Amino acid sequence: MSPLLAGLLLAGDIKTFTLLSLPYENEELEALGLWSTELQSQSALDARLKLSWRLHPSWRFEVHKAASLVNGQSFSLGNNGVASTAEEALPLSWFVDGSGGTQLRGRVDRLLLRGELGPAVLTVGRQPVGLGAGLFFTPLDLVSPFGPAAIDSEYKPGVDAVRVEVYGGERFEQTIVAAALGLDGLEDLVLLSSSRLTVGTTDLSLVLGEVRAEEVVGLSVSGGVGALGLHGDASLTLPEDEDPFVRAVAGFTAMPEPKGTLMGELYVQSLGTNDPAEMLALYTDPRWVRGELWAVGRAYAAVSYARELSPLVNASLAVISNVEDPSAMLAPGLRVSVSDEAELSAGAYVGLGRRPEGLALKSELGALPTTAFLRLGAWW
Repeated sequence: MSPLLAGLLLAGDIKTFTLLSLPYENEELEALGLWSTELQSQSALDARLKLSWRLHPSWRFEVHKAASLVNGQSFSLGNNGVASTAEEALPLSWFVDGSGGTQLRGRVDRLLLRGELGPAVLTVGRQPVGLGAGLFFTPLDLVSPFGPAAIDSEYKPGVDAVRVEVYGGERFEQTIVAAALGLDGLEDLVLLSSSRLTVGTTDLSLVLGEVRAEEVVGLSVSGGVGALGLHGDASLTLPEDEDPFVRAVAGFTAMPEPKGTLMGELYVQSLGTNDPAEMLALYTDPRWVRGELWAVGRAYAAVSYARELSPLVNASLAVISNVEDPSAMLAPGLRVSVSDEAELSAGAYVGLGRRPEGLALKSELGALPTTAFLRLGAWW
């Protein structure tokens, strides 16, 4: 085999998803034909083919092709990972609608060339872009962030971008990203600069950006005190024709026992509302429609605990709460390792709080119906 072909690696995964949603009663919406109290179900088969080709010791080409067959409907706050889409400058996604609510969809989710140029690393093409240290809430993840109820977050959707990373020893890193989320000029352009400095055991990052013609300034801090991990992100966005707004999160990670991990966060955003009557209008704002934001309140708390029950079984429980409503989302989960290359996971998302009356929201997370899911994944 030639040295060039010796650098070729082919891999992939296959996943199945089953979601069941149990809507609550809403007589006014039922009378309008906009709501049903019957059990809603969705099933999906997802496949991803991954090719990595090391063209040179310092250069690598990578492409991922994802395709999904989806049938039915269910409700979720986040995508379920099947052929997840993000806005793109190059049209590399396709959809085919079939009968009975069946849809076949596909996407080239990675298409990149990555190589080293002295102290710099250059990545050109479709790639994931993410910044910040937030867990439940991500004020610095400004491009295609995951929602809190994303069932499968293994692959963040790629966007068409150029990224340059420059390393100044072990304590400094400069990252510059230019991403095109469409072809409408500045309205679809994202420019980000992240300067990370390590002081002792603490990472400090300054983020400057131009996101869809809006200037963004951000700061990220992550470190720890003993065994306690601490992190925080904050961003200030300066829209051209609107008031500036702030998003900020502070959190911790701890291991109160050898097999258990406790995580918690507090989050605030100044562009939200504490009035449920104003929440529907926020959902129509482009920032929420594009998926950049999912929360419409102003103050939140989140906590999760994950524990290894056996070498092959892990259980978790998370609670995300709008503390002003008040309302919450409860998310229990169970993950079982079937083999070295296969995993089964199950869980649910349960909305707690006052239910809507017709179209009028009475709380944010209380509007969520109960949704259960089952996911089986295999890798090769």
